[in-house]
Amino acid sequence: MRANENVCLQIDQHGTGKGWTSIVVDGRFEEFRDTDLWRNERLHAWSLLQKHFDWWEIGALKPQAQSTASASEHILYSIFVREVTGRTALSVE
Repeated sequence: MRANENVCLQIDQHGTGKGWTSIVVDGRFEEFRDTDLWRNERLHAWSLLQKHFDWWEIGALKPQAQSTASASEHILYSIFVREVTGRTALSVE
């Protein structure tokens, strides 16, 4: 994404029976680099992730507490949304 900032995110949800919903977000990748300029964005992103138990962590990986002077190994970013589209299919039985 650093080489090509144009990104697409697709989220699917299976409904009852054979029903489903699919959302597609097209946008631009923007990294919150580990610098003073992006500090507030990184802290906000981290606080949002902390509200969700393990869904974003790889296996049993737990981030280590780091001093503010050390560099973080985590990549935090946002997607500047340009367009949102989607489809829904209802199950007919």
